[in-house]
Amino acid sequence: MAENISDSTKEARAGMATPEIMARTSAPVQYDPIRYEQQLSSGKWIECRGHPLPGGGSLAIYRDIGESKQLFAQLEELATTDALTAVPNRRSFLERAAGEFARAKRTRRNMSILMIDVDHFKAINDRHGHAAGDETLRQIAQACNGALRGSDILGRIGGEEFAALLPEADGATAGLVASRLRRAVIDIANKTGATSTPVSVSIGIATTHLCTQSLETIMANADAALYQAKQDGRNRAVAFAGSEP
Repeated sequence: MAENISDSTKEARAGMATPEIMARTSAPVQYDPIRYEQQLSSGKWIECRGHPLPGGGSLAIYRDIGESKQLFAQLEELATTDALTAVPNRRSFLERAAGEFARAKRTRRNMSILMIDVDHFKAINDRHGHAAGDETLRQIAQACNGALRGSDILGRIGGEEFAALLPEADGATAGLVASRLRRAVIDIANKTGATSTPVSVSIGIATTHLCTQSLETIMANADAALYQAKQDGRNRAVAFAGSEP
């Protein structure tokens, strides 16, 4: 659309009580239909639709879409966030991990995955009830987030299992983060008094290599390491030691 409307004019129109504002231009130019959304400096969102008129010029309709934007953001959060722990859910975590894996392969940099499983979680539910179990999971998520680096992403994969994405982390860095995370769970989860049962996690660590073919491979490696941590007695972090497929 050839017409330029200043930000101050948009602000004034968006601030009016009516949800839609119409403006007609009389320029002899024939415009094509347009539609765009814009956030104003006031924070409001408006939608503009421009329609050509038969005699030339155009009709512009401005509409306040703040409520629909807010609703969309709420729905998006519900779709991507685990309701209990407020961390990314499985789908959201895997989407982010896939993007980071592609970046790591492109830039030839490391990326690590931690698979985290709560030890003896069934015993907590059986002894103290599901409400205490839920509170334990919330506290563990909080402990993990506090122990991770600012660039790391924690997700709840399902049940009592979490995963952490560590961008640009080699095996040594991932091991340090995992150790810090494991200690944080013991310290925070047990100090809250959610249950009288000691709480700990087992962690499997896997790091990408140039020959790693897919995100599924590194997550399978982390799962294998997690299984080994469970077999070795739980409450420990184990790095994947097998060969790359």
